[in-house]
This record gives sequence, C-alpha cells and structure tokens, in this order.
Amino acid sequence: MFRVRKSIKRFRDDPAWVYHRTAPKYLASFEQDGYPFSLGPRGNVIRHLFQGAVQGRPTSLFHHTARTPGGASPGASEAWDSYSVAVVTLPRPLPATAFTSGSFLHETRKGQRRAIPASAGIYRDCPGGGPLDAVRRQSVDVDFAVLLDTKEVHTLTREARIGWRIDGDRIIGWSTGHKPFDEIQGMADTLISIVDVFPARAWQWPTPTR
Repeated sequence: MFRVRKSIKRFRDDPAWVYHRTAPKYLASFEQDGYPFSLGPRGNVIRHLFQGAVQGRPTSLFHHTARTPGGASPGASEAWDSYSVAVVTLPRPLPATAFTSGSFLHETRKGQRRAIPASAGIYRDCPGGGPLDAVRRQSVDVDFAVLLDTKEVHTLTREARIGWRIDGDRIIGWSTGHKPFDEIQGMADTLISIVDVFPARAWQWPTPTR
C-alpha cells in the first residue's frame, strides 16, 4: 500500500498528468456491461484517475473498484474487488474485440461476465484458445479477431497476464489489484506494443456501426 500511495503522490506532482480523485463522468463514458466494468454487477467506482499521454498517445490510468455479491445466501455481505486499468486512444474506431489471458481470467473467476457491452452488438468466442495459459478471444467480428490473433499479440497478452478490449477508438487494459501507477503506466506501454503489432489490414477494416 505504501508503494501505491507513493506512486499517487509522484504522479500528482508530475505536471504531465491531470489528476481526479474520483471520476463519475469519466466512468459514465463506458458501458457498464463490458470488461472490466462488468466485473462489478452491483456498481463500479473509479478513483485516482490520471490523464495524460504515454508514448505520445492520450492515456488514462486509474484504480477501479467493482461491487459484487458476497455470496449465494440471502443477506450475504457484498465484496469490493479491485482492479488497475489503463485506457489508450486508438487512431480510429475498430470492431469491439476482447483478448484475455486464460490463466488471468481463471484467477479472477469472472469468465461468466460479459466481455463486450451489449451496445456493441452480438459477440462470439473465437475458435481455439488452448489451455489456461492461452488467450480467450471474443469479438463482434470474428474475422477481425482472427486477423489480430497473431503470435505477437497472443504472446504479449499472455505474458502480461492482462485482459484488454477495444471500445470504439480506445483500448482498455485491466489487471487485478490496485497497483502502483508506474506499473499501470507499464500496462499502457504493453497495450501500445499490442496495438503496434496489429496487422496493417486492421486499420483498413470497415468502420464498425453501433
């Protein structure tokens, strides 16, 4: 926790980042039924939002808390699960697609939650995926997801043990726990590395409609 508090102070003191302790309006810009916000079916909270740029790309970093049922029995206390999130702006909108490290998804036990918001359209699981250390792929456009599923994208996602999804013209990456912000910035770097190895055809893909 000390490392987290220290990182918050360091980022707040950095003029390159704009800080918001809470961000209800920014939270409202996301549909609540897609990763990672679907992990909080009883509510989501954003705290310590930093907005700036990573590698010259508009980026947001924040801690996300998801309010979830605490058990199956009536009256069971609710739980608050914590996540770290990075959002990087893309050059243009792309089809809603989610890639999640299989072992990471297994650890969170959230595979039953919606990966992609209903507003983006009907999505499907892509064929294959392998064992738990592989990557689960879902998309409203399976052909697009297959195009993205290169060895480089697969490896970066699996080794980083994160989930990410494309939400219009932004890519959202998430991992468990409230991590220090230098680590969340590192996740943004990973997202940029993933986007940088998208095949060139991805950027000529028909603009999705919502």
